Amino acid sequence: MGMHTELILKCRLVDNLPENVDQVLNFLFNDQPLVLPYPQHDFFKCSHWEFIGNSASYYHVPVAIKYLDKGILFTRFDMKNYHTEIELFIDWLQPYIDAPAGKCIGWTFYEEYLTPILVYKT
Repeated sequence: MGMHTELILKCRLVDNLPENVDQVLNFLFNDQPLVLPYPQHDFFKCSHWEFIGNSASYYHVPVAIKYLDKGILFTRFDMKNYHTEIELFIDWLQPYIDAPAGKCIGWTFYEEYLTPILVYKT
């Protein structure tokens, strides 16, 4: 079956996002259509990248939360992270996060772990 990983992410995004980045974020977090080609990143090679921000199970909290407005991104969701979709999403998003390196921007919590793993801006 596989285990679930929860992601809680809260950050401010840089001004003037590239159009394709803005469209992907609005697709994931505001349910808007995706028209442009995907950006070039391994995240988009994952078979379940579209689940980011949209899935929830009873192993964590059975509600996905997604908020993207005026440069603020907040999400809480969990999914089976078979192909490291969560880590690749964070890696893809890093250049567009408006925060100093080392700032905590969230955490991941694997279903069987006792404590979360903090996520930092690189």
